[in-house]
Amino acid sequence: HITYKSLNERANQVAHFLQQQGVVAGSIVPVCMECSVEMIIVFIAVLKVGAAYVPVDPQYPQERINFMLKDIDAKLVICNTDLKGKLDIDASIVSIDNSADQIWKESKENLDFKPGYTDLAYVIYTSGSTGQPKGVMIEHKSLLNYVLTFKQYFSVSPSDTVLQQSSISFDSMVEELYPALISGARVILVKGRGKDINAIKKFIEHDNVTLLSTTPTTLEWLNKANISSSSLRYIVSGGEVLSAEYITNLYPKVQVVNSYGPTEATVCVTYNEVKELSSAHLLGSPLPNVRLYVLDSHQNLVPIGALGELYIGGVQVARGYFNRPELTAQKFVDDKFSTEHGDRLYRSGDLARWRADGTLEYLGRNDEQIKIRGIRIELGEIENAIRKSQFVEQVVVLAKDSPQGKRLVAYYIPTSTYDREVLGNQLRLMLPEYMLPSSWVKIESLPLTPNGKINRRYLSTLEQEDISQVAYIAPRNELEQKLVLLWQELLNTERIGINDNFFELGGHSLLAMRLVSYMESKLQITVPIHILFQFSSISELSKYLEVQKKVDPPQETTTYKLIDI
Repeated sequence: HITYKSLNERANQVAHFLQQQGVVAGSIVPVCMECSVEMIIVFIAVLKVGAAYVPVDPQYPQERINFMLKDIDAKLVICNTDLKGKLDIDASIVSIDNSADQIWKESKENLDFKPGYTDLAYVIYTSGSTGQPKGVMIEHKSLLNYVLTFKQYFSVSPSDTVLQQSSISFDSMVEELYPALISGARVILVKGRGKDINAIKKFIEHDNVTLLSTTPTTLEWLNKANISSSSLRYIVSGGEVLSAEYITNLYPKVQVVNSYGPTEATVCVTYNEVKELSSAHLLGSPLPNVRLYVLDSHQNLVPIGALGELYIGGVQVARGYFNRPELTAQKFVDDKFSTEHGDRLYRSGDLARWRADGTLEYLGRNDEQIKIRGIRIELGEIENAIRKSQFVEQVVVLAKDSPQGKRLVAYYIPTSTYDREVLGNQLRLMLPEYMLPSSWVKIESLPLTPNGKINRRYLSTLEQEDISQVAYIAPRNELEQKLVLLWQELLNTERIGINDNFFELGGHSLLAMRLVSYMESKLQITVPIHILFQFSSISELSKYLEVQKKVDPPQETTTYKLIDI
């Protein structure tokens, strides 16, 4: 636990320490730390100095982390000691835990400096179609507008408790953290690589959580979990389309708000407070100081009800992409509807239409950007990573619907040296788990349409090859048999051997969350979710569980709580 008084004093000490290290107003400081109170202290300290922080998820592959650090031209990186090995960069690396003795000798007094309206607050990297992630620059005015809007809309007060569960590399963390902090609310930080549904359910029911931000995919499972909470006031859904069936048990017991917004417009630009299930999918209306336009290919307004691309204007529009002037000019265009010089519109790439009642409806994308489990992904980045190997001549990656939700399928022309296992290992060093294809389809050539473009619709009809790359071995004991049955139910796959890899069979982080929940409810076995990433076959997992019987049971998910004085 930490009080607001201590939080502010420690942030001041870290801020004074950073100034001693040469951090000044306008500096850009990457922060590579696991979710913790110390990480929040560092974020606040960086802002107090007038610098901008770059959240870097330590769970990212090392190659991706190092690209981000080099792209941002980092002069100083803040991390914990155990993460220094992941940082291969010519920069000063400050380990907060190693520097603790020096930091806590610094002054606890507030700094005199206050950031300016147009100063950078943070830079968040998102998936990029060119094959590398791109940094989105968010200014203080944009952050301030959204944080104050969220606070006012949801009436955040000291009596609230907010569950913070997002990765630090996603801007959804902004709405889980800052509105609560400026309101004196209580924040529960869930520490660890992923959180199982039972843990989230437990926090909601036993820690009096009042506000929860999450994705529709997680919301669907919480809906099935029959949450019993008299304290939960609002659930904010965002990241992908909210279907009515995802909230049938939650609504109207809990008020559900569907939110929409790209990182380039500071978290969210619309809210739709669900009044009836049939309208759950709608985007709603623009937030204060945000302007939305549905335009045609010539950037002219389309009539109500007509399809067009959604352009976003107003105070929450980002400064642009870091060190990407051409892409910035392409995606951030002059706002011809504004009388203010220099105002710009962000081209979202989302297709939408205005309804007669003044609400906005999402109708898909006009490019290859997709969202899987609420995470924005550029298929081109995955394709470029695969092409870098010596195993594939050509590749096209598509997102296909499956019983487990959307999954990534790679259609590839192999080289003579093709080795699926080695290729998979290479990709794990380059891409986050959520960007790894779960299925592969070998093709002889790329099918083309009459006008010479790749026929993606035809590709999507092709059958995948055997997703299991290992010889089938049947379960050998009762535990393995029970685990096979759970995997078959979750993965919708009949033939599963004990050496098959959960993630190569189509599993992903959210299915892993559900597996943890199933194991606890159906087998009375409690296992931390990170163990599934470490032991991802039934044979490995069963060996781990047998060993755990002889030692103390695993500890529950670690939590940190920020409480008012």
